[in-house]
Amino acid sequence: MTRTTLLLFFFCPLFSFASNPPLSVVALRCEFKVSPMGVNRSQPRLSWILSNDLSGHNQVQTAYQVLVASSPTLLEEEKADMWNSGRVKGSANTNIYYKGKPLQTSTVYYWKVRIWDGRNEVSKWSDAADWTMGLLAPGDWQATWVTDSKAPVSDDSLLFQDNPAPLFRKELQIGTDIRRAVLYISGIGYYKASLNGDQIGNHFLDPGWTDYRKTIPYNTYDVTKMLKKGRNCLGVELGNGWYNPLPLRMWGSLSMRKFLSTGTPRLIARLEIEYTDGRRQVEVSDGSWKVMDGPLRRNNNYIGSTYDDNYAIPGWDVAGFDDKAWRKVSEASSPGGVLVSQEHPPIRWTGPLMRPAEVRPLVPGKYLVDMGRNFGGIVRLVATGKKGTRIRLRYGELLNPDGSLNVMTSVAGQI
Repeated sequence: MTRTTLLLFFFCPLFSFASNPPLSVVALRCEFKVSPMGVNRSQPRLSWILSNDLSGHNQVQTAYQVLVASSPTLLEEEKADMWNSGRVKGSANTNIYYKGKPLQTSTVYYWKVRIWDGRNEVSKWSDAADWTMGLLAPGDWQATWVTDSKAPVSDDSLLFQDNPAPLFRKELQIGTDIRRAVLYISGIGYYKASLNGDQIGNHFLDPGWTDYRKTIPYNTYDVTKMLKKGRNCLGVELGNGWYNPLPLRMWGSLSMRKFLSTGTPRLIARLEIEYTDGRRQVEVSDGSWKVMDGPLRRNNNYIGSTYDDNYAIPGWDVAGFDDKAWRKVSEASSPGGVLVSQEHPPIRWTGPLMRPAEVRPLVPGKYLVDMGRNFGGIVRLVATGKKGTRIRLRYGELLNPDGSLNVMTSVAGQI
């Protein structure tokens, strides 16, 4: 009796440790992103990973099944009206191409996956994930490029004078019970968009630089929570970026304007609004927009910007603002490239980073501000002074032997 009891005591734990924990699937990605918007591929790539609690023997994927549906309800009921892959043998869990019905522009799709392990045991369905299609064809935009209506400069040398960044605005009448609102937008060289005075998204220096004669990236934003019943205002500020660079002589001889696709800054936008009762409202960039010079009087990727607060226009991107003195925009031609959803990760606003490690006076009226580390960012400065006072900020990564700022560390080839 005693011997039998001892054997059971030793064998039970061994049996317990040999059992494997249940399979689970996590981290669903479409085009390597979580719930991406503006997907431009007709066959998006799907991926997932096995949860970290998998241990023991035979805990490998030997097959998978993907369900894609047009609504969360259908997916929950396992009614895959878009694609049911069926059981597919294999260990692949990345670059799984969608192979279902044709996907529609600006539409949300929902999906989930389950897998089988080496013992042919099936996992539970993963949590649901989704992706939103972009504008798949040029005709889907139904919008026109718009630019400032004032005459462009007649000579490249005049680009070194004040050339204010334009501010664009458009007021919209919005109804109640909004289900979803999506903004598709691109502005070159750079753009910064706002809705009712609040910045849209946390991107910076969008869109990414390409050869605008071939491709032009656009961005997609869910702005549902930013809209309100009644009058709304969409505002856009445009910078020169790489589309309207200064004729700087790189390495003493090469002007970038002779080698790049250049022109006056311009934008294109489409706002889609879906209501709970099925109605759809579409607002696009066209000749009804207004434009005015902003307080950013000069801006260039290499030699920086000049901001004059005397030209600031409070409330310019808020509904109800009096824009009677503003100019009408001009409808512009496309820079030539195909509009494509921006796939690379954007530069993002990540919030306040740090305060200066040291502020050291050099000469009267001149200070060295040491941030203590090298980083990419923007100075936030609060100052008081008489009207007309100029504050000049220069940047560098190193100090000269005398302790002053070495500004040549921010120079890239120009003389």
